[in-house]
Amino acid sequence: LEFEHVGNTLRALLGYAHVTISVINFSTEEITATFLLPEMVSRTGETLDYFLSLLTGPKRKELALKEPEKYNFKPRELLHNLIHVYLHLSSADRSGAFHAAIAGDNRSYSVTMFAEAARVLASGQMLSPVEAARLDTL
Repeated sequence: LEFEHVGNTLRALLGYAHVTISVINFSTEEITATFLLPEMVSRTGETLDYFLSLLTGPKRKELALKEPEKYNFKPRELLHNLIHVYLHLSSADRSGAFHAAIAGDNRSYSVTMFAEAARVLASGQMLSPVEAARLDTL
């Protein structure tokens, strides 16, 4: 019974994660100014970096599940949507503040995380050549 409860909780949390990242991805297709405000841009970059580091860094092995489909865990889909948020915001960032916020994040930023994201998404054919080229500039 305890295991079933934990499984249901995990399924719900992963569902919320997918919906949240999907909504942010959808929102940033058109609305970027709020995320790039001087009072928001650092927090935006740090939050995105934190989640990207979980999906591409050494800790990602801790996220492995024996039956990911049972819990609706789709890490590549999460990564795909998260990378698109970066691409939307970086293309709207005229001042360079978003790029500075990403690179200035001492908690989670790593020079390898975008290359690893590109590698994972390319292996699943989830990035167009144009998107891959844009990702290389981050």
